[in-house]
Amino acid sequence: MIDVERVAREAASRNDVPDLRYEISRIITDELSEELFNTRTTPDKLAFDIAIDLLAGSIPGISTVITAFRGDEKSRKENLSWTTTFFKLQKRIL
Repeated sequence: MIDVERVAREAASRNDVPDLRYEISRIITDELSEELFNTRTTPDKLAFDIAIDLLAGSIPGISTVITAFRGDEKSRKENLSWTTTFFKLQKRIL
């Protein structure tokens, strides 16, 4: 959003609205692409998840607790991401 503000200031000083729309669209697309890239599962994350599942499966009930904890953590991270804020704002505008 800092980049969007900077680009908006620069475009406003030049009265270049079409360029502003393009630049903001490009910035948001780049940020969204980066956010999606960061959510992918890597081999290290997968190996860690498998190890935790194997260990947790040997203790009755602990697997459910760990799954709930991980789900809660993932939900909190998603709710704090800029994309969640972006989508909420978009719904209010439309």
